[in-house]
Amino acid sequence: MRYRHCLVLSLVYSVVHWSHIALSCVLLLQGWTPLSVRERAARGEIAALGTVLRTFKDQRTEDGTYTAEFRLDTVYKGHDLLSKVTRSVAPGNVYNISNFGNKTQCFADVEAGERYILFLTVYSGQLSAQYEDLFGAASDFDESDEEEVINYLGWNHWTPWSPCNAGCSGGQQIRRRTCSRANSSDCIGVEAEVRTCNLFSCEVSHDLLTLMRVRELPIGVTKSSNQSETYTISKQAKLSLPISQIYQKTFPPTFSLLTKVKVGHRRTRSYFFVISDVQGKQQVALFLGKNIKFQYLGNNYVFKMDIAENVWHSIALSVDATTVTLYADCHNVIRKRLRSREEFLGTNLMMSIGPYFSQYGGQFEGEVEQLVLSSDSEVAKSQCGLILLDQNAVNNFYEMKTPFQYTTAKPIVYGSQWSAWSACSATCGQGMQTRALFCQANIVSGDSCVPVSPLPTQTRICYFGSCQVCSPACENGGTCIHGICSCAHNYTGTYCQNRLCDAPCLHEGICTANGKCSCTISYTGTFCQYPVCNPPCQNGGSCVQPDVCSCPTEWTGPTCAEKKITCPKGCYNGGKCVAPNVCSCPVGFYGKRCQKVLCEPRCQNGGVCVSPELCICPQGYHGSRCQKVKCNVHCMNGGTCLPPNQCRCPPLFYGKLCQREVCRLICFNGGRCNNNRCTCPPGFEGKHCERRSCIFEQIQIPQRRTYRKVIQEEYTVPCDLRPYHTCRRTRLKYVLITKETYRTIYTCS
Repeated sequence: MRYRHCLVLSLVYSVVHWSHIALSCVLLLQGWTPLSVRERAARGEIAALGTVLRTFKDQRTEDGTYTAEFRLDTVYKGHDLLSKVTRSVAPGNVYNISNFGNKTQCFADVEAGERYILFLTVYSGQLSAQYEDLFGAASDFDESDEEEVINYLGWNHWTPWSPCNAGCSGGQQIRRRTCSRANSSDCIGVEAEVRTCNLFSCEVSHDLLTLMRVRELPIGVTKSSNQSETYTISKQAKLSLPISQIYQKTFPPTFSLLTKVKVGHRRTRSYFFVISDVQGKQQVALFLGKNIKFQYLGNNYVFKMDIAENVWHSIALSVDATTVTLYADCHNVIRKRLRSREEFLGTNLMMSIGPYFSQYGGQFEGEVEQLVLSSDSEVAKSQCGLILLDQNAVNNFYEMKTPFQYTTAKPIVYGSQWSAWSACSATCGQGMQTRALFCQANIVSGDSCVPVSPLPTQTRICYFGSCQVCSPACENGGTCIHGICSCAHNYTGTYCQNRLCDAPCLHEGICTANGKCSCTISYTGTFCQYPVCNPPCQNGGSCVQPDVCSCPTEWTGPTCAEKKITCPKGCYNGGKCVAPNVCSCPVGFYGKRCQKVLCEPRCQNGGVCVSPELCICPQGYHGSRCQKVKCNVHCMNGGTCLPPNQCRCPPLFYGKLCQREVCRLICFNGGRCNNNRCTCPPGFEGKHCERRSCIFEQIQIPQRRTYRKVIQEEYTVPCDLRPYHTCRRTRLKYVLITKETYRTIYTCS
């Protein structure tokens, strides 16, 4: 069987000899109508979306074709054929694809860095461009063309990739799509794909979501309802961690930062990850907005990639000795040369989700699934792995029974040991396991064997296959457990379809046989909707929770029985109202409402006290109280540097760096003093231009002199008394007279 990719080539060669191949392709184009991408996808054996990594145009076959190295980002058709093809030696879904060439020969010609929809076949165990049409093996990527291919194959769009089921040391994630046709067997391709993820070692990575206690759901953090390990972060969240809890000395000069994040509306765009110093300066910052902006030691690196709102993005940054590299959504790789920088970021650094200091904007709002930091710059490229084309990988993903760890940060312990993992909290589907840290050798206090700020417990996901499905589904909030519905309060029946009471009993009330709610002692009312306070609230207070009163403004206490001491304007910075309009301030604050910050001694040279004993210094000053002058210029001739970078010069010197000397010489004969030296005009010399430097000669040169002279001019007019006669008259007139004379000049020879 001859492969269809030879169709056009054999046609071309049948027209004219190789030397006239360009002319033959032009002849073939007469009356030619190109096939659409839909038709090429129907005829092709493999259809895929790929990015050209490099081409080998300098290494062509006798037919003029060359090979190109592609990274296949999406496979539309031909998964079974592609699984039998050998990949390139490069990591990822990288393949060498042959049979590209010049368009003058009717081949498809590709360029490095561009994306194409490819139509391929397998030839001798390798991928080859397939030509069902002139130039037809590759089409420039366009979203409308991709939509046309997907519609032909019969599929809806892929879902986003699921969370990786391991935070480190290699996991897997899955994505699915549904068939848009009435009969699912009519759809061409696969329903699900699995790829590897988080291939880096746990030993070299730190899970910042665990270290910042995001997984413990502090104020401003909630779990997303549709993903078990996805966290929604609001502007009320304050998530930070001292760098010293990870790195003993300072932040490493080479590192990787990995995250999977979904940003909210554009108006909430802000810095996502920040490392700040004690003076309020952001040393490392990642901004997600119209472009990805990475700030590192005063330099900004802008990557032109728009972060779409409410869409998951996988982002990994790598910083090594010479390069900053961005790996975006697993297939976009952008590199920028690292500008000159210091190796030392400083001490007392603080990392945070969102800006640590308010002057850099509002807090980050969005969803986060992963946030990992590593001192190994190679870790960033391991966030996304290979798409496993073998469909057995999909079946294995569902049947997998090995618990997967999501905590990547492993605390270093001395003389301690972890307990065994607890039993999984679920017998099917996804659950949780925990373990605790305890000391060896019968040591009672954990402080003696665990380093500073340890993690007392660890948590990980466990997965034991899919649970049995209840059909029809459980109603009214019922939960399916092993194929049987467990009903919520006040509901019964095989599928929880029957309600016992007209309205559900609230707050653990029980619906009795007569259809009425039997309430606990803490609630009352027809449906147990009203809390009970015992003793009752006084002075107009209302019971809002069991034994909790909401008091009017002027009353306080458990039952609103105590007159409140009020400070109407409030006490700031942790101050307490101890008498009417009197605040008791904590250490480091003062003022009537504790609104002023105390720095003692005071900040100098225009420094501003921003928190107790912390001054922010203006440009040119540093030190704990801004008492030290910082100059970056070198003043000459004994000059003194004053901020900001200005020189105060001694007498007889001037200039920006005191590099010029004031003239003390007297220059004669038109000489000019510059830097205490005389610059003489032509013809003079000497330290003061006091001597002539030439012999004068006397010469005569002509010159013209022009002046005005008054003369009388006669003219005729008709006579007054005898009009037919003419009379002579005279008038004065100015004329120009030119005379040529000679003048004497002297020349220097």
